[in-house]
Amino acid sequence: MATKVAIIHTAIRWEEKAIMRALDRCGVSYIMLDPRKEPIDLSGHERYVNVLFLQRSISRTLALTTSLLFDLMGYNVINRGFPTLVSQNKVLALATLSRAGVSVPRSYMIYGYDSAKKAADRLSMPFVYKPSNGSWGRFISLIRDHEDLRIVSEFMEVLHDPFMKVSLAQQFIDKGDRDIRVTVVGDHAYAPIYRVNRDHWITNTARGSEAVAAELDPELEEISIRAAKAIGVEIAGIDIFEDRSEGYIVNEVNPVPEFKNVSRVTGVDIASLIAEYIVGRLKR
Repeated sequence: MATKVAIIHTAIRWEEKAIMRALDRCGVSYIMLDPRKEPIDLSGHERYVNVLFLQRSISRTLALTTSLLFDLMGYNVINRGFPTLVSQNKVLALATLSRAGVSVPRSYMIYGYDSAKKAADRLSMPFVYKPSNGSWGRFISLIRDHEDLRIVSEFMEVLHDPFMKVSLAQQFIDKGDRDIRVTVVGDHAYAPIYRVNRDHWITNTARGSEAVAAELDPELEEISIRAAKAIGVEIAGIDIFEDRSEGYIVNEVNPVPEFKNVSRVTGVDIASLIAEYIVGRLKR
C-alpha cells in the first residue's frame, strides 16, 4: 500500500500549488519529482518505497514517458501510461471513444495530401484539419476550400516531428461560440465550464476564450464519465461540443488537466477533490 505521493512536474503552476496545499490539509506526505533535474533509475537499484505517482508534467513527452515508465516498473500512477498514450493521441482517443459508444465528431486519420483529399470528399467543407498530437489549439486549421487543403497539407509535410504528420480530418461541429470542459475525478464529474470565444471558432482558453460556469445536467455528467472510463483515465478534462442538432459530442480527453479557471469561475475546489481521491487510492 502506498503511503505518500510523488508529483511529477516540469513547472509548479497554480494547479500544482493548489494540489500541494490540499495534500497538506489531508495530511498526505509528498515529494516533488522534476525529471529535468532528477535522474530516474531504470535498473531497480533505487526504489521509490510506497509511492503513488501523480502526473502533472506540462511536457506531453515527459508526461507520457514517465507515466509509462513508472507504470511498467510496477508503481501506481495517476494517470496510468497506456491511457495517457491514448488520450494524448487524438486518432487513438477518438477510435477508442467511438468503439465504446461515446458520440464523437466524424473523423478520418490522414497522412499527406492524397488521403486528406479523399477525406475532404467524404466530410464536405468546411472541415477541421489538425495533428493527432497537440494541445492548446495549436496547428488546427479550418479547411474551407481545396486551396486551403493544399496549403495546410504542404505545411504539415515539412514539419520535423513525424508524429505531427499523422493528422485528423474532422467534421466541423456547429457549436456556436463555445465548447464545454468538464473535470472528472474518479467516478464523478464536476464543475463544467463554457469556454466562450466570440472572435474565433477555436475555443481553447489558451487561445483567449472566456471561462463561464455551466450547469452539469445528467446527460453531460453521464457522457463525461463514460468518456473518461472508455479511455481509462482517473483524472481528466473532457472537452465537449454541443451540436445544435445532435447534442453532446466528445472532442478530446485531457490526461493532465488545468483547472485554475475551472475553480475560479465555478468555486469548486478541484485540488481538494484530487487530494481526497488520492487519499482513497493510498488506502487500496
